[in-house]
Amino acid sequence: IMMPEVNGYDVCRSIKGDPDLKGTYVIMLTAKGQVAEQERGKQAGADEYIVKPFSPMEILTKVKSILANA
Repeated sequence: IMMPEVNGYDVCRSIKGDPDLKGTYVIMLTAKGQVAEQERGKQAGADEYIVKPFSPMEILTKVKSILANA
């Protein structure tokens, strides 16, 4: 979410709005864990929103879930 020049929400919206990237999944990994921030991520089009600290297994589980439902 917190990146120089452009934030993660804008990047997500750009990816999701680009016809050439149709079908691209976005998983946000961030320290911003408030419910409002998570909702904002979902509204931007994120397929998943994972809050730090997280485990590698949590990411693997989320990716497997996304791919299984694709």
